[in-house]
Amino acid sequence: MKSTNHGRIGVVVDHCGGALSSLLDEDMIQYVAGLPQVVSCHHDEDLLSSGGLEKFNDRWKETRIDRLVIVGASPKVYEASFRRVRETGRLNPYMILVANVREQVLWAICDTEQAKQKAKALVAETVRRAGCLQPIGREKTDVSRHVAVIGDGVVAMKAALGLADAKIPVTLVTDSHPIGEDMTELGHFHQGPADPRGWWGEMVERVKSHPELELKTSTDLRDFEGSFGDFQLTIETPGGTLETIRTSAVILAMGYESAPQREAIFGSDRFVPLSQVATMLETDRPGQVDRKPAAFRTVGFVLDLVNEAFPIDSANAIRHAISLRRDHDCSVYVLCRDVKVSLQGVEAQYRRAREVGVVFIKYDDPPRFSFVNGQINMDVKDVSSRMRGDEYTLSICADRVVLNERFLSSKRSQTLAKALGVPLDREGYAMVDNPQFGPVKASRRGVFVVGGCRYPQPMEEALTEAEAAVLEAKQLVSRKEFGYDLAVAEVDPAKCALCLTCARVCPHSAITIDRYAEKNIYATDGYGREMTWDAARVLPVQCYGRGICVGSCPTKAIDLKHQTDHEISVHLTA
Repeated sequence: MKSTNHGRIGVVVDHCGGALSSLLDEDMIQYVAGLPQVVSCHHDEDLLSSGGLEKFNDRWKETRIDRLVIVGASPKVYEASFRRVRETGRLNPYMILVANVREQVLWAICDTEQAKQKAKALVAETVRRAGCLQPIGREKTDVSRHVAVIGDGVVAMKAALGLADAKIPVTLVTDSHPIGEDMTELGHFHQGPADPRGWWGEMVERVKSHPELELKTSTDLRDFEGSFGDFQLTIETPGGTLETIRTSAVILAMGYESAPQREAIFGSDRFVPLSQVATMLETDRPGQVDRKPAAFRTVGFVLDLVNEAFPIDSANAIRHAISLRRDHDCSVYVLCRDVKVSLQGVEAQYRRAREVGVVFIKYDDPPRFSFVNGQINMDVKDVSSRMRGDEYTLSICADRVVLNERFLSSKRSQTLAKALGVPLDREGYAMVDNPQFGPVKASRRGVFVVGGCRYPQPMEEALTEAEAAVLEAKQLVSRKEFGYDLAVAEVDPAKCALCLTCARVCPHSAITIDRYAEKNIYATDGYGREMTWDAARVLPVQCYGRGICVGSCPTKAIDLKHQTDHEISVHLTA
């Protein structure tokens, strides 16, 4: 992109309510007005005031400028107001630059004369860059009113029902059959419904009978392609045939796995996984007598041997400890490094557990276990005694010891996340684009990730995430069209060496490979002139314009609109 002498640049000098008057004096105004391609130069005391904006609108209509340079404060100060000029259709918003003389000059340089010289250089550089600008338009893509949910648990059903209740057609894709058969997830509540089994059964029946919900069971995802508004999911049905589902958005709602500790002494049946305690407490369920709470009098919970960073085990252990102590008259000890009460309602449960007689012992060094007369002896050094200077070891004999299980990322979740173009962290959990501002949005536009496939979390939190994903998906698919800027990366197909570097580093799955290049500079003799070549292509609706591919391309075949190599070179050589 070359600088042109045909640009008509208008300059507005903003005194920011008099804060820049000492720097932007009459000499500065004359200097700016004399710069090449500047056809209009005006100044205002407060540009962002209602009167300042009205005067600006009148002036740029008269002068017919096609580029605008604002001399004043930070670009963020003007962004919200001047991006609205798009609505007038007269000045493209990407033809506006800001010379930030307040933060970069006035606040940084004390000497007035030196500050003026720096301000002149900064304004001149910004004007030169403005001469390189080119207008960037917008495009729209059609959006169908349909969402696909992939998952087989209560979180997936919650998301599917939320969309269906909003009159949005939804397809629930699951590899299980029949759906709702596995109810182990009910043990993941620390504050669940009063009748979890009835609540679960009602949800399963609604999923099977809802008129807006299509259920696909015993399926396997084979392919996923397309972009937001036109995703194509290819699934394999139980009969072995392939079926394509066209949808605008996808919600991945998978869980995590847990593995009991079985090494060494933990392999004894005296050690019970935490997930099985809920079954033991249901005395009306058939099972072995020695697995019931009445068969033993002392129970020990040992936490933080694994999964020390997650609060789920503490919440469930406290809940089960209260039930064992209050309803079954067991002596209960909870051994842990820290009692994690960050989840809603857990601190109140912790106080209730102390009131009913549950004993909490904090340790730094893991307990030692041994068999003594058919019981398990736990030797642990209490941190509280160490803090008093009287360090000693407690010996506790328990009939059963409950251990928390090691949380693992589900292999199925990893496979589905990779198929959807969602990156994984080091532990194999799916990553969202921004955990603070978009906790359920994946880096690929139109894809949402909720539940335990993100990280081990309590069921209450996962259900809240499902509701958030439903709201986000509704907002996207409720409109018939989706508009997006074309300030994205662009590939020069003639320079593309098809090394696939850009496709690998793009976190948004916005780059595909197509046969559309009319020529290739790497071609040797013997190829026909009309031959087309494979080259990388950017999908504008998926691209966020972050430029990772631009810096990674070894052949410099990719450029970022509005931040082109020529604009950067003008900035560096100024």
